[in-house]
Amino acid sequence: GLMIWLRYTLRVPSRMSPQASGLVLAPADGRIIEITKLDDMAVGPPGGHRITIATGLAEAQLQRSPVAGRIADNFLIPGLFRAADNLALARRDNERREISIETEDGSRLMLVQIGTATARQLVCRFAPGKYLEAGAPLGMARVGGISDLIVPTGYEVVPTAGMSVLAGETIIARR
Repeated sequence: GLMIWLRYTLRVPSRMSPQASGLVLAPADGRIIEITKLDDMAVGPPGGHRITIATGLAEAQLQRSPVAGRIADNFLIPGLFRAADNLALARRDNERREISIETEDGSRLMLVQIGTATARQLVCRFAPGKYLEAGAPLGMARVGGISDLIVPTGYEVVPTAGMSVLAGETIIARR
């Protein structure tokens, strides 16, 4: 039973990624649990948004690049593995991996993989300088992690909190 579940959740599902310019795709499968405007926040650019996606234990764990661009930074920040029921504490104390991607027009988006009580491996093996197409496999938070996507000003957020998304397929912001 366990091997079947692992094979199912760690699969690489086939996805059809929209290729139009100016689109930001969901980086992870799951449900959007929070959309925050970053006007008064210490993280991210003023006027941008933080879109938080919770990936369930039964969903595909593979994360995909939300945009076409080059990896600018890829940092692992050690920390704890607390439950994600308090997002503010999880963001502050839990282990996280911050992956910045710079698009050809100079916009910089950041994907933050946040460790939880179940997601204890935050994986992205690409070094700065690597070019990825929108929807290309990027990494994973094994198993059932939280993903924050920081989108800069100038992008309109499309979905609403509570919406289910598919990595590399669902459009979550556009220019």
